[in-house]
Amino acid sequence: MVKAKISFRQFAMAAFAASFAPASRLMFYYPLREAYKMCWISPLAAFLPLVGVAWMLKKLLEGHKGLLECMQDCLGRRVGVLFGLLLGAWMLFCAGVIVRSSGERMVSTVYNTGSPAFFSLTMLALACFAAAGKRRFAVRTMELCALLLLLTLGFVYLMALPDLKSWYLLPVNVLELDDVVRAALPIIGTGSVWLYLSFLGEYSGEEFRMKTAVLWIAVYCVMLALHAAATVGVLGPETALTRQFAFFVMISNISVFEIFDRIEPSVIMLWLITDLSYVTMLIMAAAEPLKKFIGRKRAALLSFPVVYAAGRLAGENSFELSEFIDLFYPWINLGVAIGTLVLLLVIKNIKNKGRKMKKGVDKGGKRW
Repeated sequence: MVKAKISFRQFAMAAFAASFAPASRLMFYYPLREAYKMCWISPLAAFLPLVGVAWMLKKLLEGHKGLLECMQDCLGRRVGVLFGLLLGAWMLFCAGVIVRSSGERMVSTVYNTGSPAFFSLTMLALACFAAAGKRRFAVRTMELCALLLLLTLGFVYLMALPDLKSWYLLPVNVLELDDVVRAALPIIGTGSVWLYLSFLGEYSGEEFRMKTAVLWIAVYCVMLALHAAATVGVLGPETALTRQFAFFVMISNISVFEIFDRIEPSVIMLWLITDLSYVTMLIMAAAEPLKKFIGRKRAALLSFPVVYAAGRLAGENSFELSEFIDLFYPWINLGVAIGTLVLLLVIKNIKNKGRKMKKGVDKGGKRW
């Protein structure tokens, strides 16, 4: 077996870093509204379904080098490429939402007199040029972001403990666990990151390390639970619901950080680097179906106007963007991820059974 240029451990760390920033914002929309003070349990409820997503992806990629090759085998060459282009278009739309959200965050939290368009365009230009380069560099950047996220956020959560109010998080009502399960659905949709990054074709199903995947999914769920517990525990569920960027508001309300001069911009810059790396990976993945036609580098550069237009399509202003992220984005992501995995797995299993039956008939008329 040829060793992948990007190890599966690096891939898993990249998936963690890529999904954490968008998921941490989703936590304070539907999950908080649905589960209220128990929203911090919803990431833990999403653990087993996310492991199921990883398992389905492993089974799907067995015998194939990347998702695009699997699509062509299951659906036929032309239909597979077309399906890949459609999925790539959705990935570019996701990149547009992230770029737009990052621009709005910078203006709302750090540069109040700045323009969201300026930050979005700058970030997008950097991402497109990076996507035209080596993918190994992008994945290793994401790996570094994962380590920085763990260290930085672990420190923030620890500093939030003195200001944590237990009555904002407890007691846990067993009779309301169905609300927790519903609140976990958008978080399960973040498993689409694993699907999108598998488009890069750096590993096959045989190189998919399930233990490594489970480890980083567990880290992701625990960190997201701590993220929600720290924010809601300091601000309270009512205040967190009414704030557009509740986590950064929470940081500014931590008493220990009063001796520092606005520590939240440092955390926001880490978020920005993570978003930039994730957008780069999405553009790289979306360019894969086009690389045989116009080349991967050219496809990555030409995605600039498409991604920016997608960001504008998500909402004309900050309010419309927040509404789209709350009401539509997580559910479409969930449908795309689960629908694609289930559809391809069913077709692959049917084709594999047909091949085995044909092979058995060719060997003597006996079906296996």
